[in-house]
Amino acid sequence: MGANGSSLVGKASVHRRLAPFTTWGKEEVFSMRTRHFHDLGGRFALSVRQFASLLDMTDDDARDIFHGLFDTDKNLLVDALEVIGAFAMLSTMTISEKMDFIHSLYDFNSSGEITIDEMTIMIRTLVAGCGKMDKGVDVPTIQRIEELTAWAFRKADKDMDGEIAKYEFDAFCLTNPTVKSFLEYWSGAANQVVLRSGKAWVDPAFRPAASSLYSNVLNPPAGMMPGSMVSWLRPAQFCPGSPKLYSAG
Repeated sequence: MGANGSSLVGKASVHRRLAPFTTWGKEEVFSMRTRHFHDLGGRFALSVRQFASLLDMTDDDARDIFHGLFDTDKNLLVDALEVIGAFAMLSTMTISEKMDFIHSLYDFNSSGEITIDEMTIMIRTLVAGCGKMDKGVDVPTIQRIEELTAWAFRKADKDMDGEIAKYEFDAFCLTNPTVKSFLEYWSGAANQVVLRSGKAWVDPAFRPAASSLYSNVLNPPAGMMPGSMVSWLRPAQFCPGSPKLYSAG
């Protein structure tokens, strides 16, 4: 969320210490959740050693992230849900996969539905965790979070049964401008990422097709090439070898 619950624009920009986690996919995120449940007993407050175990890091490597980014109140503990939710948002999972993961993470009794209390915890910890990774994310006050939750619950609970089913949750996330912009802000990981060996950057929000250039691919602007002729090339494909200046021949 932006200031006062407004929509975010652009892509997340996280601290360089978090760059290695921008390569995490679905497998790594679910492994983190498994470690939280089996190795850490599902505890809600984590010490630096438990934080390291959750992220599968050494204590020394985890210490800078723990103290420098997440332990903002300096009580030597961090909220496990803040960490799990934030690193899931930072991952390369698709928006749909992130929605599935977040819903299941906060469905504490595994009923398949989210209560207003669970949704309050969801918004509070998810926004707080993401706000610690990216200072562009504004963290609302507890009172504002409760107001936002009550408003969101009224919008999402279409059958008015006091709980939000998964289909209601999905529909709300994809149609509410503020929530949708938050998901898109974190889609495709951050705007500064570490690429796996042999991989090239791909922006999932900008498809290499005519639809990314023309609002109507069947009727491009006058003088422009037909949509069927639009294609993308990487520099190495149209400029093989080492680039040279004109003066260098």
